[in-house]
Amino acid sequence: MKKTFLALVAILVLGLTSWAAEPVKILAIGNSFSEDAMEEHLSGLIRAEGLDVILCNMYIGGCSSERHVNNLRGNKPEYRYRKFDVEGKMTEVYGYTLEKVLAENADKVPFIIVTITNNTAGGQPVSMQNLREVRAIADKYGKRVIFDSARFVENAYFIRTREEGYADKTIKEICKEMFSYADGMTMSSKKDGLVNMGGFIATRHEDWYEGAKRFCIPFEGFLTYGGMNGRDMAALAVGLDENTELETIETRIKQVQYLAAKLDEYGIPYQRPVGGHALFVDADKVLSNIPKEEFPAQTLAIELYLEAGVRGCEIGYILADRDPVTRENRFGGLDLLRLCIARRVYTNNHMDVIAAALKNVYDRRHEITRGVKIVWETELMRHFTVKLERL
Repeated sequence: MKKTFLALVAILVLGLTSWAAEPVKILAIGNSFSEDAMEEHLSGLIRAEGLDVILCNMYIGGCSSERHVNNLRGNKPEYRYRKFDVEGKMTEVYGYTLEKVLAENADKVPFIIVTITNNTAGGQPVSMQNLREVRAIADKYGKRVIFDSARFVENAYFIRTREEGYADKTIKEICKEMFSYADGMTMSSKKDGLVNMGGFIATRHEDWYEGAKRFCIPFEGFLTYGGMNGRDMAALAVGLDENTELETIETRIKQVQYLAAKLDEYGIPYQRPVGGHALFVDADKVLSNIPKEEFPAQTLAIELYLEAGVRGCEIGYILADRDPVTRENRFGGLDLLRLCIARRVYTNNHMDVIAAALKNVYDRRHEITRGVKIVWETELMRHFTVKLERL
């Protein structure tokens, strides 16, 4: 989601600043994603380009879209509001309400983005009721809504199995209603599109289409294919059709649930309820002897790989990046090891191997007393290329 969000905002910023006489103002309302994307990554891009942009970020760490909706209903003063002027100087206010910031800064909010499902929140879904209410808020303030749709089929499956009134609906029918509440969507197609690579942007609005079109040809390819070849586009069409059949998506999600049941059997702590695409192991609880400054989730990922060649991904302190003002590492959230299960690749026997390997690490967790340290990192999005050294 973070890369999608950054790409979309960067297109808007570059387009706006090319003709704007005054500094462009951008307001994000979100969670740690908006904190990282706006304050760290986008601000770095803006500095590099020498653009006059005022960034505002109103957020609650780990906040879901449902909580945002409830905060708006109750006008709850639960937000931190940070403003960065064109020089990068920050002012911060605590106790802001969503209603207040939308009323005062409506001109600074370009759109509302909803991730279905949310990767860093453990693959948790967004209910149809939530999507309707987000649409209502957007209409009230004259804003558009974008869905980050990489795992939209999983979201539809959870709506079907968990939300009243949808048990008899097909996955395709649920998807159609979901997207009726959006003005646009971004799609990383290698997830629910069942293809090796590629993606797309779709919108109902011609002005957005024309804006995106400006960047497609110089950066991707011609308008009819972007950066994809014909074979991949044909495969994507088939993948979207097949994956929106109940049997296909149910098999995928039940495999993740099978792995979760094995970890329950072994007493290994993970984020519950398990999501649709991955299982998130609570590294702080597994490797409780390792201080947060030595990155427990990264250490657990290394131990699991050495144990059985199982490759996981840290969603935690490295991903959280550094505070843009103090440049200190941020340790406020969870430190998780993500075990993301590829579609149409593994059998349940593979899940047994993963669970057994993790159990072996868990059984010797008291012997693991040191973690890792950072020896090199990039200024932006360090978690993709950071270099670590075992202590």
